[in-house]
Amino acid sequence: MSSGAVVPIDESPNDEQVHRLEDLQQIRTETHRLNRNKTQILAATQRVEKHDALMTELNSEQRKLLAEKLALVDKLKTVQKDMDEIRIAQRRLREMNAHQQAELRKLREDYQPLKDRVDALRQKHGLAKLPNVQDEIENETARYLQERRERWRDSGLIDTTNESTTATRPSISPSISAQSSAVTTPLQSPRLKNSDVVTSAAGDKSIRKKKKK
Repeated sequence: MSSGAVVPIDESPNDEQVHRLEDLQQIRTETHRLNRNKTQILAATQRVEKHDALMTELNSEQRKLLAEKLALVDKLKTVQKDMDEIRIAQRRLREMNAHQQAELRKLREDYQPLKDRVDALRQKHGLAKLPNVQDEIENETARYLQERRERWRDSGLIDTTNESTTATRPSISPSISAQSSAVTTPLQSPRLKNSDVVTSAAGDKSIRKKKKK
């Protein structure tokens, strides 16, 4: 080989450089994937933490609602118990009222013939008739209504602005008279004996004779 010959330079990359470039490209790609994965992990972690916090709030609210529900259930049970007791009391009262009304009808049936006999005996001996029980019931009803009106007026339940200063006795309407006949308190019929009537008549006659003298 002569000294003046030019030696060609091999500029093509060798295998080591090629592998190095491939490794660098892989590192870049994997790093990009790693960063993207890390970003997704951070975002998912934040979402999980938010969901956990929200779940904690929901659980707390659920416990509060459950406690409120139990309190309402207890109240409903108490109300239902009171309603059952009221229904029982209503049924018993209806039964008692029906019994009292039946007894009252029987007493009235016994009263009128007995009163007619007593009035006939009294008239026979010059005595006035006894007052009718219906009149006494109406008077008692009028007194009760007047007392109730006064109680309402004293407690402020009724307006007394336009009322007269003088108290007037309320009149008894036919509806009140009809209601008074359904009074549940049994009336004691005056079962007078004939001897009592004669004795009373004799006493009344002696009184009239003394007055004439």
